[in-house]
Amino acid sequence: MKYKSKIVILFLVAFTASISNAYDAFQCPIPEGTIKSVFIKYKDSDEITITPGYGENAGVYWEITTDTDVLLSPTTAAEIVYIYIDDSASSYPTPTIIGTTTAPVWSDSRQGYYNGFDRCIGGVYSESGSATIKSFKNIFTKIIFDDHITIDSGVNPDSTDQSTSTDIDTIAPNMTHQLYVTVIGMDIGDHVLAYARSVAVPKRVIGNWGYSRIETTGWIDVLPEDRSLYIGGENNDENLLGLNFIGYDISR
Repeated sequence: MKYKSKIVILFLVAFTASISNAYDAFQCPIPEGTIKSVFIKYKDSDEITITPGYGENAGVYWEITTDTDVLLSPTTAAEIVYIYIDDSASSYPTPTIIGTTTAPVWSDSRQGYYNGFDRCIGGVYSESGSATIKSFKNIFTKIIFDDHITIDSGVNPDSTDQSTSTDIDTIAPNMTHQLYVTVIGMDIGDHVLAYARSVAVPKRVIGNWGYSRIETTGWIDVLPEDRSLYIGGENNDENLLGLNFIGYDISR
């Protein structure tokens, strides 16, 4: 009889645990921090399209089942418009998606970028004076501009790291972990070297050397908290060192 009692007790403990686990899975059946698909596509000057997918927002499951257009309100200022799951306006599992210039912060406890309880799923750039979203193509979370942004041109290289005249921190969302850039160097009739380097991750460099003119395009790893770059090149008298910003990739 004693053994039967133990068996019954063990059964009840196991059954209670399974019910608890099933309840938790029903509440949010995916791991904390998950976002599956849900990419941002350019639609027009003030509208983007969010592709289908699903994710977790502060412990709640949400799902986008079809392409969803989101109207934004870019101003004439140069700014980043961040795209969020609006927690208070959502009727889960169907989320409400909004755009705002308020930047998110990383949450260790939630494993995602948040503004309050709103989960950030991306960011797009509006150029100064345009009041329009800069047009782009997306490759998953990567954003590639249709036309590059000139960060620097006509710089005199002096064989040292030089800060850019435009800080990429003001253009790339604060979840950015990679920048897509082109560095240009020129020294007519002589050898030339030019590079771009991450300020926060100094060993992450793209560059090249050659004769008269070089142009190199590639991805540079950066830290979200500091997306800025140095540029540099061999000292010459041409004053033609330049940097173009083409796109970025983000963490979510």
